[in-house]
Amino acid sequence: METAEQFAIRRGEITAARDTARQDLAGHQNALTDTGVRASALRDEAAEVNGELRSLRERKTNIPKKQLELRAALCRELGIGEDALPFAGELIAVQASEADWEGAAERLLHGFALSVLVPDEHYPAVSDWINAHHLKDRVVYYRVPEPSRAVAAPPQHGPGTLAAKLLVKDTPFAGWLEHELGRRADHECVATMAEFRRMPRAITKAGQVKGSGGRHEKDDRYRIDDRSRYVLGWSN
Repeated sequence: METAEQFAIRRGEITAARDTARQDLAGHQNALTDTGVRASALRDEAAEVNGELRSLRERKTNIPKKQLELRAALCRELGIGEDALPFAGELIAVQASEADWEGAAERLLHGFALSVLVPDEHYPAVSDWINAHHLKDRVVYYRVPEPSRAVAAPPQHGPGTLAAKLLVKDTPFAGWLEHELGRRADHECVATMAEFRRMPRAITKAGQVKGSGGRHEKDDRYRIDDRSRYVLGWSN
């Protein structure tokens, strides 16, 4: 038969075990809540990725689904064919022989690639539509004047520049795009940092860009080989 002292010790052990069990339960409940939040976020991410994959199967280019849907709505309401309002990225690709520079080209031209090219004939209607709608997104578009769409002789890009490593699709926008790339992608493609520091405008395979006015940039928010971020080319 237990003594009063043994009983007190035993009761203390039970109390301590109960407190430990309560702490463990609270910890497990918190972990369960955290897991539920993570699972919900992963389900949302999976739904987004699956939607993008379905969209990729239905389209030829790398332009994201959201931007394509916005253009589709604009063209549908204005009665304009989508080919008449291309994204710049749908008409630009990196030469197959220069695949090592694909990531750097995507970094440099990502924003421009998501711009819509609007020929003169559609400019009034498109600008009115964009102004009249709350787009819930950022849209950049360029008015392409008719004379600039038929440039007879495209500019000669320096052989070592990024522009020289690019292809422009044969469309009425080709001349305008060639001249635009000559301005935007005239960075020397360098193999060493010594060359990078020496050149006034340069780009490395790692995606570091040196522009005019002493501006330098390297955007590593995403991996340079993350193809889910790529937007150039007319085949995905």
